[in-house]
Amino acid sequence: MRMKTFQADSMQEALVLIKEELGPEAVIIRTRKVSKKRLGKSRQYFEVTASLDESLYAKPESKSSSDKPDSTGVYNRATLEQSRNTIPGPRESREEPCPASKDNFTFTQDSFNELLAKMASPNEEIKRLKNDFQELIVKVSEIKHTIELVDLDMIEPAFQEIFQALKDIDIEENLARELVRKLGQVVSPAKRNDTEYLMKIMEKIMGNRIQVAEEIRIRAGRPAIVLLAGPTGSGKTTCVARLCSRYKFEKDQRVGVISTDSFRMGASEQMRIFCDAADIPFESVFHLSDMARALQNMSDRDIVFIDTAGQVQEMGIKNNSARFSSSDDELSALIREIHPDEIQLVLSCTTRSKELLHAADYYCRMGLAGITRLLFTKLDESYGPGCIYNLCATKRLPLSYICDGHGVPEGMMQGDRKKVVSRILKSIQPAENYAEAVELG
Repeated sequence: MRMKTFQADSMQEALVLIKEELGPEAVIIRTRKVSKKRLGKSRQYFEVTASLDESLYAKPESKSSSDKPDSTGVYNRATLEQSRNTIPGPRESREEPCPASKDNFTFTQDSFNELLAKMASPNEEIKRLKNDFQELIVKVSEIKHTIELVDLDMIEPAFQEIFQALKDIDIEENLARELVRKLGQVVSPAKRNDTEYLMKIMEKIMGNRIQVAEEIRIRAGRPAIVLLAGPTGSGKTTCVARLCSRYKFEKDQRVGVISTDSFRMGASEQMRIFCDAADIPFESVFHLSDMARALQNMSDRDIVFIDTAGQVQEMGIKNNSARFSSSDDELSALIREIHPDEIQLVLSCTTRSKELLHAADYYCRMGLAGITRLLFTKLDESYGPGCIYNLCATKRLPLSYICDGHGVPEGMMQGDRKKVVSRILKSIQPAENYAEAVELG
């Protein structure tokens, strides 16, 4: 029996060397991957040990009928005929290879492919496992999404009514489902048909998701600077007038107003007329360099409200200015210059929830990451005040005020969790009771 160990850069190269030297009938005894270091560098190669039993495959040298092998160890024809039934010849060995142990196999194309598969790179195996894991994550997400979007038929009749009512007042569907799901977790079966009781519990559940802000904190030795920002038409200037009236006449605070809105025709003039009538100091700033002077003139005030120009971000339009490249740049530069104590994001309840969420994201991307309050206007003009809950629950910003009505300052309500939720849910009452609900709110 001949046995030899071959070394090659690849398994296929090693098999070629074995076939050339030992022939196709050679049997592989052992294979392994060896690493050697040369000149400080590591090199890997395959080491394959193969053997061949020449006595099984050698041809006879003569046609004599001797019963014994000659001195070379080769059997003659008579011996081969006698042992045909016990020793397979070369043809039989090709058709029915010797059973391979775990350490060797007969060289065939299938066995070669199997060996290559077993010797796959660990990186490829890790990559395959990662792909399987990613597919599993996607499937789990799909199952979770399916469960969350459960069909209405699976919600009890009382909850179906409330669920639809929440959607009707513009509460996002996923938030409405969350509210109904929590309602089902805390309400006992005996109370699930009591609509009045369900609405009281719903008020508490919604209130837990709404944060409210405190009144404007008065600073010692300097005025508190409160900046109002928001989309065009949201009602910022009217809010400034209401806040001034609230803090001057109801809380006896010294207030002042600085207007930077030079884009909207007559905006500064309207605010000036109001401030003159209310005996409130007013400054109109046309250049950022004049802001320091205006603030210095207001240094004896307790609160200074700053009215800003609106951004038409919904349509992607930017107001051009000779002093700034755009109103966005002006507002960002203004905030960096004055470092306001509060930034109130003013949003109108008459705007759809998607646009309000987009507006909040827009101002944060623009650099107003320091937004500290949400202020909603035109609640009395809105059919679906659920947008207030959507923004508060999604953005996690505290609610400062809600403007409900046209009165100054009585048309402004401070953010109170119970009052706000009650006012939102009153909108789902029948039309004949809506006027009464507004009046009580």
